[in-house]
Amino acid sequence: VTLELSRGEAAAERSATELVDVAALARELIAELPVGARAEGVAITGDLPDALYAASDPAKLRIVLRNLLTNAVKFTSHGSVRLSAQD
Repeated sequence: VTLELSRGEAAAERSATELVDVAALARELIAELPVGARAEGVAITGDLPDALYAASDPAKLRIVLRNLLTNAVKFTSHGSVRLSAQD
């Protein structure tokens, strides 16, 4: 997923800020990625608290976290990728 916005689109777009459980979102994304990661021989794990809340746009945060995880897997030739977060 690529996030490409021109300056005009970015200025016109409004963020839908709300309280997001970042840890739950991260666990969800980790669960979605292992199929591709296993094909690459890379394990994906999470070191996350039960809950971790932040005020954010949930759709944009999902895109950012997915891109981070996807790139981490893409540029890891063997071993594992671990996403950790704490409050």
